[in-house]
Amino acid sequence: MNPEHFSIYHSVAQYIDLGIIGLDKNKKIIIWNRWMSEKSCFSSQSSSQKLLEDIFPDISGTRFHDAINNAYKFGAPAIISNVFNRSPLSLFNDNKEKIIQHINVIPVDNDGEKSCIIQVADVSASVDREKALEKQVKERKSTEKILRHTLRELENASEVKSDFLASMSHEIRTPMNGIIGMTQMLKRTDINAKQKEYINIIDDSATSLLTVINDILDFSKIEAGKLHLEENIFEISEVTEDVVKLLLPEINKKQLSIKTFFDNDLAKSYLGDSTRLKQILINLLSNAIKFTEDGGITISVQKNVNDNLHPSLKISVTDTGIGIEQAKLSSLFSAFTQADSSTTRKYGGTGLGLAISKKLVELMNGSIAVESSPGNGSTFWFTITLGKPSSKKAASKTNSDQLIAKLKANKFSGSVLLVEDVEVNQIIARSILEELGFTVTIAQNGQEAIESFSKQEFSLIFMDCQMPVMDGFEATKHIRKLEAGNPTPIIALTALAMKGDSQKCFDSGMDDYISKPYEMNDIISCVNKWLKN
Repeated sequence: MNPEHFSIYHSVAQYIDLGIIGLDKNKKIIIWNRWMSEKSCFSSQSSSQKLLEDIFPDISGTRFHDAINNAYKFGAPAIISNVFNRSPLSLFNDNKEKIIQHINVIPVDNDGEKSCIIQVADVSASVDREKALEKQVKERKSTEKILRHTLRELENASEVKSDFLASMSHEIRTPMNGIIGMTQMLKRTDINAKQKEYINIIDDSATSLLTVINDILDFSKIEAGKLHLEENIFEISEVTEDVVKLLLPEINKKQLSIKTFFDNDLAKSYLGDSTRLKQILINLLSNAIKFTEDGGITISVQKNVNDNLHPSLKISVTDTGIGIEQAKLSSLFSAFTQADSSTTRKYGGTGLGLAISKKLVELMNGSIAVESSPGNGSTFWFTITLGKPSSKKAASKTNSDQLIAKLKANKFSGSVLLVEDVEVNQIIARSILEELGFTVTIAQNGQEAIESFSKQEFSLIFMDCQMPVMDGFEATKHIRKLEAGNPTPIIALTALAMKGDSQKCFDSGMDDYISKPYEMNDIISCVNKWLKN
């Protein structure tokens, strides 16, 4: 490096925010800028004409030392990355902490005279950032691992909960079928007024208990996202009137008035889940009856949005009851919540009705709200979006309703195989089927069902699912293998009522599904469906 270039480079180097070291042809230091003086214990004067090894003895034999030798010997530049050797030189920051370095070794050839420039950068901050980033990545991976583990535990807990609910549903519905079925059988016998009163009390109590069970199961299904809406054709006036008729005894008992109003321009029929709509209306009307001592209740049905393809309705239930404080309105639609803790003691209930109604309304692309004040009654209203049925579907629905009425008056003929292990359930199902005109053969389990089927032809088979020796699923599979001609309709008659249970029945080869507890109309509808001729 000639003297003129050296002087310029030496001056510029003093103001660069890098360490600059210049070595002459003998590898002695000729440039040592201010940055190097600040980071080391050597000034420009004290380092001048010294070998780099004299100042930094530890570099002998290192990759950095080899890079300098190669620059002179081969004219090869080199980069000493902090990845491989973070601190080849003993340089320190203001806090006396050894700095992490990134070094460039640049060979210089000036007319055959070889020298070398070394650039030293402090990359401690970027390395610290990398460390922080690595730490964040590790922490995130650790958190993700914990979340995955937690998710697995939650999924396992959810499966355990579902299994428990399925088991409880079956265990509760089996005796409930006996209670409700036997009560209905007693109602069809000759009994005096006092006995009828007692039987009605049993029937009402059983129905109330079944409502609580269904509420708990429905809420569990909704929480798990396993509740799906059905589609059927219905008349909104008919659905509303059915609900009113169902609760009319309670209304009359409290001597309340009940009025219904329908917009004149409502469609004759709609497409949607009429069962779930009834459930919402029953919840709201039951609450109105429960909390109203004097006056009456009004149900109003209005067109909400004028859309021919997706009509929307607004349905209101207004009462003259005790009313609700403004501060408590926002929590009414939360699970297990009632306006007051004393409400449960005085009026009963699970506190699930409104929470379930809200979820069902949302599934129907609607909303639900309440307007109320203490002493001035309440108005609960909700909107739902429905479908518009084709004229062909509407006609088939009308025919179906008329058929059920006719079938009650007419008798069937043929033989039915009833596969059921619980004696009470045998009595109930047998009584209904014989009343309809069938000859009934009973099998106690799946194995007996196969034996009976191999000896005799049946018009229908009603199959319980959970039985000793062999369950209904296995029995159905065996029966399907034995069939030579037209398959015999097999209908599940089971206390399994969780989401997926019906599909399990269909997968085994069954044709239809009735959940316990059932009523005579359920059997009639099913029989008509599979024995139309």
